[in-house]
Amino acid sequence: MSGEWIKIEVSLPAKPEVIRMGRALGLSPEAICGYLIRFWGWASSNSVDGSVTQLALRDIDMIVTLQGYAQAMCDVGWLQYDKEKDSIVLPNFTRHNGESSKKRALSANRSAKYRHANSDATVTLQASPEKRREEKSKPSAPAKPARRRSLEERNKAAVAGWVPKEEEHA
Repeated sequence: MSGEWIKIEVSLPAKPEVIRMGRALGLSPEAICGYLIRFWGWASSNSVDGSVTQLALRDIDMIVTLQGYAQAMCDVGWLQYDKEKDSIVLPNFTRHNGESSKKRALSANRSAKYRHANSDATVTLQASPEKRREEKSKPSAPAKPARRRSLEERNKAAVAGWVPKEEEHA
């Protein structure tokens, strides 16, 4: 299903909740993000409103293949578990993963592309070369045109260095 997707914030690896989950589970923020993507993808496919019934915390651990994961999500406030009903709730699920949030995200993306395509501003990633200011000099009198030498003068100049040395002294 190539049309299925979930929204992920660029700042996810640096969020305090991710750091706390990583510390609790002994994993890097990048690894935690991978597990979050796996779980949120599963939740998006299996829930409309962020709640799933007849699901225990150990079931979530099996879904993401990491023991203690569901409890770590509960500890940071990203998952609520009702033991009596044997159900989970993802707070703010519809804000990030509901159909309306996906429509908002797609609309924002389209608007950004439109603004970018219609902007007059050009963004340069490389520094421009330095421009030096030249001092303006006062215009001088126009130069006199050089006198054109006659053909005879030009020939004498060309042949002057060509005469053999013996003839120079003669």
